[in-house]
Amino acid sequence: MTLKRSPVPNGATLLVIFIDTMIVAFAVGQALHLSRPIVMHFHENGIITRLSFIQLLTASVIAWATFCIRSGTFSFKNWRSPSTFWLIVAIGFAFLAVDEGFEIHEKLLQRAIFTAFDLKRNFLTVRINDFIMLLYGLVGIGILWLYSPEIRRDRKTNQHLIIGFALLFVMIIVDTLGNKREIPFLATLFPTSTNTNLRWTLKVIEETITLYSEAFFIGAFFAAHQSALAAQTLLKRLSTTRSPKAPLSETSSLREAKKIVG
Repeated sequence: MTLKRSPVPNGATLLVIFIDTMIVAFAVGQALHLSRPIVMHFHENGIITRLSFIQLLTASVIAWATFCIRSGTFSFKNWRSPSTFWLIVAIGFAFLAVDEGFEIHEKLLQRAIFTAFDLKRNFLTVRINDFIMLLYGLVGIGILWLYSPEIRRDRKTNQHLIIGFALLFVMIIVDTLGNKREIPFLATLFPTSTNTNLRWTLKVIEETITLYSEAFFIGAFFAAHQSALAAQTLLKRLSTTRSPKAPLSETSSLREAKKIVG
């Protein structure tokens, strides 16, 4: 008996992407209907930001649920244990949710950096937010590398995470392109009005990619949670029913379940 694997993208990811697409379409459609800029709902504290907050919080809750299943191996002394990884992920995504909801890196970190280094606004300094987001992504990749044995345990979780991070870095690139009132390398090619429309379009694309990235993270954590839950159930069943003469396949399943649950 082997643990069932889910396809990529799994059902949770597809569901979140579907919801995201419907809400983005509604936000853009309503703006066009009201003859307003298409970014009307894409600014801070808008519908899209609130949706992102909910998704990040959902990812944190799923990671926490996985930690609770894996907590049999948790110990502050054994900081490389799988359960510690899921605790870090849960706390990290909770922080990202708070950051998204209360604009920590926009209002606090950026202002602190400008004040500490007495920076002036220019083409580079207005992109401090992009650098902060890039730093978040690099920290995330570093944590994944540190706990790579846990990530490699479930191929589907690993694949979802790769896609999620790929979309995250694409989002940073798109955000960088549209982060200035005039897009420098396009300013000589398009009139101001076209640049404005292009900037709005890039903003919509950026936020949509962000939502899709979060969807894949949710899918990754959901896959890991389902795997841990199935392994826990299998472990309990085999532990109570296995006899000394149990078939090798059942014994192998027991070992696999123990590895996943910890």
